[in-house]
Amino acid sequence: MGSRSKFEDMSRNVKKMMSFTFIKGLFLNPAKLSIMAFIILIAELILNILIVERVPYTEIDWKAYMQECEGFLNGTLDYSELRGDTGPLVYPAGFKQVQPQIDAKNVENKRKAKMMKDKLKVQEVNEEKLTKDQEEFLNSFESMLQKTSNTNVKKKKVVDENEKLHYSINFEIISQLFILPMFLTNFIGVVCARSLHYQFYSWYFHSLPYLLWSTNLSVIVRFLILALIEFCWNTYPSTDATSAMLHVCHLIILYSIYKKTSAELSVASKVE
Repeated sequence: MGSRSKFEDMSRNVKKMMSFTFIKGLFLNPAKLSIMAFIILIAELILNILIVERVPYTEIDWKAYMQECEGFLNGTLDYSELRGDTGPLVYPAGFKQVQPQIDAKNVENKRKAKMMKDKLKVQEVNEEKLTKDQEEFLNSFESMLQKTSNTNVKKKKVVDENEKLHYSINFEIISQLFILPMFLTNFIGVVCARSLHYQFYSWYFHSLPYLLWSTNLSVIVRFLILALIEFCWNTYPSTDATSAMLHVCHLIILYSIYKKTSAELSVASKVE
């Protein structure tokens, strides 16, 4: 009897989890974030294993990088002459001097190469020195903090403990003050980029949901824009239509954020 009752409870729970209301809540209800995060983590793990095991090697500029290295090894020191099939070298050419030392095939040499690269990074960090002006600039902040700290200690003795309970922090607003500007400035850089390579999608795809949910667009439109952007980036080779569609989606997001923040700032200024 007890086992039958457990089976019935399990059956009801499964039916509940398969209902449209529950599935909708996974996407829209913040209280179910932990469940959705676990599902995404498992799905991402399975997907990555399948990609590694099934998908063949994808060529993304590796040949072009090697052609640029070959030009340096052949004695070409003019930066403007270093180029590959995809065009001229667009990164600082200092790594071309390190490449010959790490261009090895066996495991032992690769380990030594990694140690050498780590040493170069540590050396670069250690070589960074503060100028006199920089030291004075930082010291001014230190002295200011010391004065502020002493002032706060005096104030704490006067303020009643009960008054502290009247203050609270709205973390939803606080997060917007630093997360939104960081994501938004990065997004503007992508929107205004002179050219976009396929790997550049990784620069900002993780911020798109946050940016879209910082607008007043409907949920359907938000998901539609995400799908269209994904479609544009996964179309190879790109076409005039997909390029135009990508720009339109970017501009819609940018304008929607501007419209909402402008309205919020207008309301805030009236309240003040």
